[in-house]
Amino acid sequence: MNVNMFKGAMRSCGLTQEETAKQIGISVSRFNAKTNNYNGAEFNLADIRALKRVLGLSAEQVDQIFLV
Repeated sequence: MNVNMFKGAMRSCGLTQEETAKQIGISVSRFNAKTNNYNGAEFNLADIRALKRVLGLSAEQVDQIFLV
């Protein structure tokens, strides 16, 4: 996962990690674990689809962020 690009996308939307987590329906602690790949945590397909919608990501951006 390209964490810097992901965080940049949130910043460009004016969203914090807390706000983004709330909008995709997960806890802040789980969001942070997935963002930082803590203990193997990763965003699942449903999370990625929700993030694509919330952050207005293109398919290419999704690939660049999540499929690295």
